[in-house]
Amino acid sequence: MVKEILPKNDWFEKGLELNRQEKFEEAIESFERASEIDPNDKEIWYEKGLCFDSLDSYEEALNCFNKALEIDPLFQAAWFKKAVALEGLHKIFDAISCYEKAIEIDPMDGDAWFLKGVDMQTLERHEKAIECYDKAIEVDPSDADSMSFKGFNYELLNKYNDAMECYEMALNVDPAHPYAEIRKRIILKKIEFNESS
Repeated sequence: MVKEILPKNDWFEKGLELNRQEKFEEAIESFERASEIDPNDKEIWYEKGLCFDSLDSYEEALNCFNKALEIDPLFQAAWFKKAVALEGLHKIFDAISCYEKAIEIDPMDGDAWFLKGVDMQTLERHEKAIECYDKAIEVDPSDADSMSFKGFNYELLNKYNDAMECYEMALNVDPAHPYAEIRKRIILKKIEFNESS
């Protein structure tokens, strides 16, 4: 089979289009061809990493994000996606470190604050998780997910009034938010039970 000869940008654009079509293996091949032409283009490595991430190939994704970060240590999106890949590998402490680096570069990245909060919650560091969700809400005051997750952490700390307030805030922003609605009902039942016993 004869290899198609294209300039780097054409391989890169072809990879982006294949990625959009969710043809991840073919997109990876295009990004590999682009990186053969220019191995120092951080965007090629980043996009290739996104494809591997979409395939749940977290080790390969991590290698690509690391390569992008070797080229540009301040590439915020690569730090963020490296954290996501590390979560896929169940390396939560390392993921938190990468979210912190992403936040250091861009403190207004609400998604990084939110996912760092989720990781803190996973580690049962509920006060730290609440701080992260607060930052995410500060960045985006309509972030009903952060409000709900903040409420759940208050709930785990047996601070039901604070939890209820968070769930109500989430429902004010998104009246159909399923998680907030379910957790609010659970809290009401807990309060009812405590009052009746």
